[in-house]
Amino acid sequence: MVYPNPFNPETKLKMRLPKGATGDNSSLRIFNLLGQVVKTFDLSNVLSGKFSEMTWNGISNEGKKVSSGVYFAVLSTPTKRQTVKLIFTK
Repeated sequence: MVYPNPFNPETKLKMRLPKGATGDNSSLRIFNLLGQVVKTFDLSNVLSGKFSEMTWNGISNEGKKVSSGVYFAVLSTPTKRQTVKLIFTK
């Protein structure tokens, strides 16, 4: 679940790792339309079966503000992959 969406200046990504998944064997990344990773989240403290919330403020891994447009948040675990479309507006 993502809210708000479209967003500016930030959005919250609410997630729950499936049973057996851990933050160490899972990833949450934001991709642009070219398929390039623009943001990677640290999930090391996320527990299986519990809801967690990550906040993205439109800043890339390099510390730069991303352009307005469509992005995709992808949560990958050993057994599942979930994608959510994000719209960043300025």
